[in-house]
Amino acid sequence: MPKKQSKPIKIKRYRNSLAGTSNAVRIVKKVVLWLVALAVLFFGGYFLTKWGLSTLQRIKVEEGQSSSYTASESEESSTGSAISGEEGTAGVQNALAGGQTAATITLPELTEQTAKALADAGITVAVLTIKDENGTLYLQVPGEFAEAAIAPGAITVQQLRSAKEGFAAQGVTLAVRICAYKDPIAPHTSRSAAVWFQGQENVLWLDNEPSAGGKPWLSPYSGEAQKYIKDILNEVLTAEIDNVIIAWLQFPQVYSLGYTGYGAAAAGVPMNKVLQNTTGELMSLAEKAGATAIFEYPSDAASGTNLVSYTENPLTFGASAVLLRIAGGEVENAKALIDAAKAAGAQVIGVYVSGVQATDAGAGTIATGLSAAGAGFVLFGS
Repeated sequence: MPKKQSKPIKIKRYRNSLAGTSNAVRIVKKVVLWLVALAVLFFGGYFLTKWGLSTLQRIKVEEGQSSSYTASESEESSTGSAISGEEGTAGVQNALAGGQTAATITLPELTEQTAKALADAGITVAVLTIKDENGTLYLQVPGEFAEAAIAPGAITVQQLRSAKEGFAAQGVTLAVRICAYKDPIAPHTSRSAAVWFQGQENVLWLDNEPSAGGKPWLSPYSGEAQKYIKDILNEVLTAEIDNVIIAWLQFPQVYSLGYTGYGAAAAGVPMNKVLQNTTGELMSLAEKAGATAIFEYPSDAASGTNLVSYTENPLTFGASAVLLRIAGGEVENAKALIDAAKAAGAQVIGVYVSGVQATDAGAGTIATGLSAAGAGFVLFGS
């Protein structure tokens, strides 16, 4: 007798039942996993955000407590243009005056501690050289010339502005000094902007024998050189510095001047005229920003005894504010220089006593005497 066969329909239903249960379990597992993942993301994100905000707040607090004047890159101005002011602003509106005592400082000294120390010593003005006579730049300035000259650790425009505000909070005015054409770096960036040897195009003239460390100079006739100085001035004005000293705005004054050459730009234009024109242009830039350009002249040029670098007394170039650079031993002759500057029309006159520090014994007596002689401010430094 044949065996009774199982009903396949039941087996089929049984298998379907098992499959349904397995699918349901997998779906539940997936849902649970998704919920766990979302929970991890939510709580993880919450704590991560909380930690990040806490860390950022701590960093900001630490930055606010820093003794140096720094700024974030997002706050940095890179426009390269001066802050515009009212047309016709007097060139001496914010000038140093009133018998103030000033001292030179270096970039590492641009700190709150320095400002406090100067204020405690009765020094009301700090002068920072932003481009020195070695051609080095201590301010980040755009352009090809600047790129080759910027020193490690050079500050930004925003940092310079912050420093000015920090010094002002201590009762000290921050002024900036720019050395113009005495620059051995820029001529190697563009030889067409340099003084040439015997008029030979792009052959650099040196202010001494190469073996004695002779260095090239920028040419006052060069449009590139003039623009470079204006670019630096514009960045300083963007930092809202009210007093900018322009030094070495002159022709070379040393070795083998008979071998200097300036190319076609010098044709028909006297040396004193090009210097006078540049002086007026720099004054105008400062005035539009509500600032004062102060032009530094050596005592032998201001007295008329040595005019080889100007061909004419620079006091006649029309500067409304001047700084007369003298050596410590020339203090007795300073009154005659101050009187000459007044006669030439300068409204603000400072005296730079080089080689004497503001904290040296006798510096106070010198400052008092020069102020009595008519100096609006007296600068001490190397």
